[in-house]
Amino acid sequence: QELIDTLGNYQRRILELMVIFDFDNRKEQLAQLEKQSEDQSLWEDPAKAQQVMKNLADLRDEIEG
Repeated sequence: QELIDTLGNYQRRILELMVIFDFDNRKEQLAQLEKQSEDQSLWEDPAKAQQVMKNLADLRDEIEG
């Protein structure tokens, strides 16, 4: 019974961490930002391009740790 309780606690903690870090959503955001960065029209607006690239770098750092 103690092992079952311990495993249940671990499972709850893992689910909490998944919500906190929301890896699936972050990976989707990363893919969208990468796609934006490949669009040549992005570079017509340097301020927007800079923001996209900063967001992309920040998100990569978060995901890759």
